[in-house]
Amino acid sequence: MKAITPPIPRPPVKRPQTWFDPQPPDGPIRLPRRFPKRIVPSLIGENAQVLNLLFHHGAGVVVRDYSGYGNHGNFAANPVWTDGPFGWALLFDGVTTYLNCGNNASLNTAFSGTELSVDFWVNPNPNVLQYFVSKRDTCVNILERTDDLRLVVNVGPEQVLGVNVVVDGVWQNFTVVFFPLAGTVRATGYKNGAPLLTVNTGVAAIAVNVDPLLIASRVWLAPNGVVDGYMNLVRVCNRTLTPAEIGRRFERTRGIFGV
Repeated sequence: MKAITPPIPRPPVKRPQTWFDPQPPDGPIRLPRRFPKRIVPSLIGENAQVLNLLFHHGAGVVVRDYSGYGNHGNFAANPVWTDGPFGWALLFDGVTTYLNCGNNASLNTAFSGTELSVDFWVNPNPNVLQYFVSKRDTCVNILERTDDLRLVVNVGPEQVLGVNVVVDGVWQNFTVVFFPLAGTVRATGYKNGAPLLTVNTGVAAIAVNVDPLLIASRVWLAPNGVVDGYMNLVRVCNRTLTPAEIGRRFERTRGIFGV
């Protein structure tokens, strides 16, 4: 009888991620009841990211940025790590808590010119005004006002990207992409991978500034517009994501939030 030689196992392919560190910058990781293991490798190393906050640490006062640029989100006041059914999230109080991601050149460059993409997951409580992502009113603000998803660019007027689309008490994914068309910057909003409205910002380019990028607030004007509720998985890319990319991103993450 001829001996059967067992197959030689192939070594796993290791992707170079010299900057990847699963620990938060300021302390040990803490596992939630249901840790979304597939979320970490699925969202690291994607093209053109300058900010990638996975919110998977569960401890500490810094949210690590996995874009490779070190734009970590530093706590202002004390947002609360929440052990939810699908992993960690941060709970903001609607008054003083937010994240400050600094003003690294990678962020300053991304928030200028004509191409930009911002996406995030949010589960808000009722609030008339809350700013999800803000780089001062002289640059870009993405906000909710009375359940509408809105945008402000270069001190311009608030423009509506979606009417009555921000729903209280449930997880939802929003993406805003900027792109040039006919000499001005246009912006399209998406909810859960589906397009909302497209607006003409009326500006030739997003104005560069050196103010820090804030998550869940705009602190320089009253009222502050701090988010009242939960946020998770915040990402910024320095190019315009395609509709297909936006849809894939939503499909890859929706199970984490039970959507």
